[in-house]
Amino acid sequence: MAGRSPDDRQDASNDAATDDRDLRTAALAVCCAVGLAVAGMALGSLGGQDGGLRNQSAATHFYVESDEAAYWRTGAYAEYTGDGWEDGGTNGLGAGRTDDGRRVTQTVELERSATALPAAWRPYDIDIDADVRAERLGLVAEDPVPAGTEYTVYSYRKNPTPSTLRAAGDGYRDEVKRYTRLPESTPERVESFTSRLTADDGTNYDRARTIERWLEANHGYSLNASHDTSGDVADELVFEMDRGYCEYFATAMTVMLRSQDVPARYVVGYSQGEPVGENRYQVRGMNAHAWVEVYFEGVGWVKFDPTPAADRQTVEQQALESQTNESGEYAHEVQTGPNETFEPTNDSIVNAGPPYDLRVNPDPAPGREVTVTVEKADTPVEGVVVSFDGERVGVTDENGEVTGTVPYEESFDVSVGPRSNETDGEFAFGEATGGGPTAPDGDAAPALAPATREGDNETRTYEVDTSVSVEVAGTPTPGATVDLLAAAGGEPMRNATVRIDGERVGGTDRGGVITVTIPDDAGDEMRVAVERGSVGGEATVRLGELDVSVDGTAVAGRDATVVVTVGDEPVPNASVAVNGETVGRTDWNGELTASLPLSNEATLTASVDGRETETTLDWLLLPLAGGAAVAVAALAGVAALARRRDVTLDDVRARLRWLAAGAVAALLALGDGLDEAARLGRRALDRVDWVPERLRALAGRVAAVSVVATAVTAMRRVLQLFGASAGGRPGREAAANGRGGRVRAATDEAVSEERRSLRRFWRQFVRLVSPGDWRTRTPGEVARAAVRKGFPDGPVYRLTEAFRRAEYGEDPPDEERLSTARRALDRLRDRSEER
Repeated sequence: MAGRSPDDRQDASNDAATDDRDLRTAALAVCCAVGLAVAGMALGSLGGQDGGLRNQSAATHFYVESDEAAYWRTGAYAEYTGDGWEDGGTNGLGAGRTDDGRRVTQTVELERSATALPAAWRPYDIDIDADVRAERLGLVAEDPVPAGTEYTVYSYRKNPTPSTLRAAGDGYRDEVKRYTRLPESTPERVESFTSRLTADDGTNYDRARTIERWLEANHGYSLNASHDTSGDVADELVFEMDRGYCEYFATAMTVMLRSQDVPARYVVGYSQGEPVGENRYQVRGMNAHAWVEVYFEGVGWVKFDPTPAADRQTVEQQALESQTNESGEYAHEVQTGPNETFEPTNDSIVNAGPPYDLRVNPDPAPGREVTVTVEKADTPVEGVVVSFDGERVGVTDENGEVTGTVPYEESFDVSVGPRSNETDGEFAFGEATGGGPTAPDGDAAPALAPATREGDNETRTYEVDTSVSVEVAGTPTPGATVDLLAAAGGEPMRNATVRIDGERVGGTDRGGVITVTIPDDAGDEMRVAVERGSVGGEATVRLGELDVSVDGTAVAGRDATVVVTVGDEPVPNASVAVNGETVGRTDWNGELTASLPLSNEATLTASVDGRETETTLDWLLLPLAGGAAVAVAALAGVAALARRRDVTLDDVRARLRWLAAGAVAALLALGDGLDEAARLGRRALDRVDWVPERLRALAGRVAAVSVVATAVTAMRRVLQLFGASAGGRPGREAAANGRGGRVRAATDEAVSEERRSLRRFWRQFVRLVSPGDWRTRTPGEVARAAVRKGFPDGPVYRLTEAFRRAEYGEDPPDEERLSTARRALDRLRDRSEER
């Protein structure tokens, strides 16, 4: 059948395996071995036998008590025919020392008649009441042994480490080279593809692992798999088939190895079976299996199993449940390769070799703790060693996870590999012809030193976010003491070296923080360099002189907004003092409202982070003097005019009131206009970067409104005195006005009910706003204070305009204006309740 090339299929095979998982888990048995009755037979064509290699039976074949778990071999085959295997005249067990390795004793209790007798490799003696010979590299009884028979087998076992296998040579004897032979009919493309697949492997062990991994990763599993019987079995699986079962996998791996002159043979028997007691295993028909043994010079034959254990375990579990109605855990540990075991009881593979699926979370940054998750075929891998840049991090837990700290490098290598057996001696099997189970011959293999390195690792390189940032906590001014926070990739740089303008100043703590004092001669900026390992970076911190000033014109006896800055940046939490007396700390805008003394001069002091600055405010009485001068000049002019025109006192008083009302109204309109113009001007200057700082500062101090307001206040006070001397009613008029000492610009006519109501509305509005010393503020100032406090500007200005026109103009309020004012006040009350 047509199929994809192995190169094209590598990425797609995992999807195919996933799509077919339900089919596999429903159908795949430990299909890959012979039963006891089949094991002694020569194997004919693969894929066409009577089903012994696809046995799903839960029936027990035998029990075995053993010092350790193993695969129970029944035979091996040497000659590949292209469509199956034959024994090729293999007799005996091969050469090797009988006293080398761990002695493992196995007692087998047969539950059915058998000819081939299961035993762990390599057996050297058997105790049984029957005639037994060594045949097909296994133990075979002359006549079938009945069910109920019990026998004891003695084997020598060693688990060679990957480092030992890598060190093995390839000077094979003739009796070993026979296991590299392939029929001439084997397609050439098998050798060509395998050569490319293993091109980067320097040892036969690495070639075997590469081939085993490729078969596991690039083919699905199904007992219903079949191939073109006119083709070569191994060629069909590698190039034409998407899935197969253990016969196919073991055959393909053996043929691929032989195409690279690596001795390998096809082996049948049983996997470990289910533990049913201490050192006791129940082996069923479903445990029948096929695998591969690879020869290593000086070591002997070593087992490799290219059939993935997880799927095989799932099928065995399902077969057991369906046939026995038992739903418990099927705890069947499987040794899948050198130092590698699949452990299904916690859904993990124990000490598995590559390939792995690796994940690192969260994204790596220097010094950050990350969790490495190791999986294989979507199953957690437990007990493998994880290293960062060659430094051991730890061993994965049952979830396949281990936590480590990312090194301070631009990238780092995550290496994962199985733990090596570092305490056992080395494995020494030889190969020869003839001999029986009790009398093997041949010389001993040379002993090798125990392995101390962890081999067979998979390594991946991960990029690290090494972007360095430096933040300043405090006020960056020359001489100030501040905290510098250094981070790389968003993670604090711990124990990093810090330099300021090239001079080392110390190291960061575990939070990535260092406290430094900025040099007095640092200038306008300083360069902060942070480094640890190969991670480093530099940041420029702009410095500025601490400055304190007043926003607007400073007037004696009035509140002023004090602003503390460094350069153009506001300084929060700065302590502010007026004439040496602390008045508070600045907010996040670097501002504080403070009352200025009733004197011509005041000293403002600001301090923060050990730095202090001060400024002197001069001519604080000048605005008041200017207002008084305007009032005196007006009175003098009026007096002179009266004398020249022989004007009576009553005439002067009437005219003066008329002029005062007009002057006050004009000054109020002028003040509002200038105030709005100043506000717009400052906003425009804030949006322009090229304006010189001196001009910007000068513009910030311009507050013509304050001067006009001061003049209005002074004139009102003068007119109030004049009105008192003329009419003697200041107290009553002030009370009616509701604004203390402010004089209303009304005539002596009786106050109408509408005007009284409007004044009442105004007093209620003033109480809502609470603008500070409102008795010295104009209606416009009260209105602006209300807007700043969040009251809606529409109702504020409608009420203010109604009051101002009634009080300072000859425009008595009517019912319509009074209704407008009432509605505006109601809106403002609602707003006050919301606030």
